[in-house]
Amino acid sequence: PPRRNTAGSRPPSGPPAARSYEDTFASNPGRLRPNLLKWYAARPALIVLEICFVLFGLWLLLRVHPVPGIVILGVIPLTVWHTLRDAKRKFYSGCISPGIIVSAEKDLVAAHTDLVFGANVYRPAVKVVKQPLGKMLGGPATDGMRVATIALYYGPVREFAWRDFDPEVVNCFVDSEEEIARVFASIPEAEWQELETFMAQVPLDREGLYRLWGGHLTQDATPWLKRKPVIIGLSVLVALAAFAGAMNLLTWSADRARERREATAASRPATQTPRPTRRTETSTAPAPSASPANPTREPATTPRAIPDMVELGGKVVTITNLSGHVFEGIKLIKADPGGVYYQAGIGGGRIKLGELDEEVLAQLGVPTNWPGVVYASARTAAITARSASPVGLVAGANVLANWTGKWIPGTITEVNPAGYAVMVQLQDARWKHPVMLSTNQIRFK
Repeated sequence: PPRRNTAGSRPPSGPPAARSYEDTFASNPGRLRPNLLKWYAARPALIVLEICFVLFGLWLLLRVHPVPGIVILGVIPLTVWHTLRDAKRKFYSGCISPGIIVSAEKDLVAAHTDLVFGANVYRPAVKVVKQPLGKMLGGPATDGMRVATIALYYGPVREFAWRDFDPEVVNCFVDSEEEIARVFASIPEAEWQELETFMAQVPLDREGLYRLWGGHLTQDATPWLKRKPVIIGLSVLVALAAFAGAMNLLTWSADRARERREATAASRPATQTPRPTRRTETSTAPAPSASPANPTREPATTPRAIPDMVELGGKVVTITNLSGHVFEGIKLIKADPGGVYYQAGIGGGRIKLGELDEEVLAQLGVPTNWPGVVYASARTAAITARSASPVGLVAGANVLANWTGKWIPGTITEVNPAGYAVMVQLQDARWKHPVMLSTNQIRFK
């Protein structure tokens, strides 16, 4: 008799409609209680995928926005619960079928069933699957050993047959020897003989589904979505899509932060009043205000136009910001109110103006009066007060340079005309290019 029939009355004539396993019943149901932890541990790819989604959700929660992170972290437990529920239902309601171990070394098992759906025809099939035979109950696995399997059937239905079934060895996931013996004894000897006969007709050295009717004898009928190359390819595509989505979210977050900074910078000049102290000093330092020379001096007090950008010419330098981070061998491109832009290898980046010494900015020719930019002059005032004497700062002079708290010998290669900073070639193989240092970071030997 067919191993899979629709519940109810006799099916109508013609091809049957596709049904899920909820609409059918097994002729030999398992009624088993699996060890769900052991069953879940036998799926490392699923575990790794869910861990990746958990990490992705945590990253979204902590770095981008809490809402998508909470949604992903909330979906993961529901997915795990749904997967374990289906496994429990499969071992209880699934159909018991015969199985034979074809390769204990490769963990391959061949299972046989009848894929018929709603018709009085015979649709035999053999499926070779990989199972965790090293952890099975009932002794070590050997080639040719008979084992009971349990499976569910899936659509869509064609030629009065289910499209696929997914057998699993009962000994690998059930801890009760009595239950294993019960379902093993429920398989008649005729089905074992059918399986042994069909195994001689199909290749057994690899996983696959073989339909043994019509012209399907030696063709792998496994749905393409369940084949390993397709699964690996889809997993890679999903990982790339997740990475691209994460990068887009990160870019969007950075753009939003930049827009907020620009809006704040644009609003500052409108709310700030002109500095009265300098204008008062320039107006009161000379002769009295009634002097006729005042109108001729008015154009001198008019500030020059502030450039929007300064080209830095692609000079290769090494810079240390005020936090001690070293930017070694970078190629300077340009500077604007957003910072100093550079290239390093195949990448690049930006250093905020507030993170650089004011003397370094002066040597680069960066204006120190760009609107909305907070400079580090207040942080470096005390440092420049203790800077080394500019006397003797000439190219070729041997000095000691303070680099990350250590004094390293070096030679001055270039001096800023204003005496604020120098270029020093450190006598260390780690530095291939001169380093830009302020005068307070060097001393003479």
